Amino acid sequence: MSTRKMLVSAVVVVLLVVSGLALAQRGGMGRGGPGGFGPGGGFGPGGPFDPAQMRQALTEAGATEAELQAIEGYRTTQRTVTEPLVQAMRSLREATGETAADEQVAQAVSKYEALKASTLTQLAKAEDSLKTQLGLATRAKLHAALLSLAVLDNGMRGFGGMSGGPPGGPGGFGGRGGGRGGPGMGRGTAPYFGSQTLPNTDSERKTLAVLQDLPGGQRMENVPPEDGRLLRVLAEAIGARHVVEIGTSNGYSALWLSLALRDTGGKLTTHEIDLERVALARENFRRAGVDDIVTVVEGDAHETVTRIKEPIDLLFIDADKEGYIDYLDKLLPLVRPGALVVAHNMNPAQADPRYVDGITRNPALETIFLHMEGTGVGVTLKKR
Repeated sequence: MSTRKMLVSAVVVVLLVVSGLALAQRGGMGRGGPGGFGPGGGFGPGGPFDPAQMRQALTEAGATEAELQAIEGYRTTQRTVTEPLVQAMRSLREATGETAADEQVAQAVSKYEALKASTLTQLAKAEDSLKTQLGLATRAKLHAALLSLAVLDNGMRGFGGMSGGPPGGPGGFGGRGGGRGGPGMGRGTAPYFGSQTLPNTDSERKTLAVLQDLPGGQRMENVPPEDGRLLRVLAEAIGARHVVEIGTSNGYSALWLSLALRDTGGKLTTHEIDLERVALARENFRRAGVDDIVTVVEGDAHETVTRIKEPIDLLFIDADKEGYIDYLDKLLPLVRPGALVVAHNMNPAQADPRYVDGITRNPALETIFLHMEGTGVGVTLKKR
């Protein structure tokens, strides 16, 4: 095997193991023996399960018959969506073999990365839809039950690796743990602790209710709830007073930011080119009672951001991916030292290499990448 091919193969292994596509934590991806409803099951997220025990656990947590059917429909969607990725993993493993040409390896890696990003997006949307249908924002007991049973897994960790994973652990309820996973389809990491946003004030409760009510899907292109929560935590942690958002959509991420700004005494200026989305966002801000701290700017953000004159504490970019570098170039001088630039959709299939270079090759910036098992978030600190 050539030195280059050995290097590419090693990179593939590290990519799959470390970067963590992480579907297995939604329930083992191996094709092993019978598994429980939770992590370590047979094929697909969780594998087979005991319907009676599932019903008992979720019914005790408050789920109705219709909601139980919705949960199983979600699990079926998980299995359907992840099957093409299983096939892509096999192709990727074959492409790194001794006789594979370098071009084959590069093509297989590219195909896998694109499919990975697409799969994670579909899974995130399916999970968001289920959460909305079940009203989990106000049903802590049911939400906790679904997390503990590994039906939901916002982290989506553990997918990857070029060899079989370890044997599946005990099922969430019923059945034995799955057998050893197939290539790269092991159980992944250990279960993590789930959490949710609990309203602390009436205003927070009002905003969360609107967030729960907002439609998602491909048309709105909203961030996943965990990314929204991350935005809120970052903005509040740095005491942000002026936040600029590029890409409003229907106001979903802006509402998460407003939760922080209500406490920091700050304001948000959000830019959107689609007039229909502008109208939706403004109505949602009114319903949430945050229209006094959120200003929507209509028009092409590449032009409208040039009107910004005051320092920025947090810049959130979630618009046209090829435009990220232009937004960065125009607004970085206004980002104050110690402030943050946060960019969404930073997975390899979507991120613009020019933007990645811009935030990783500048010694005045410190960048880390989070939630890369999902759509990916880049968090950049402008050094003091």
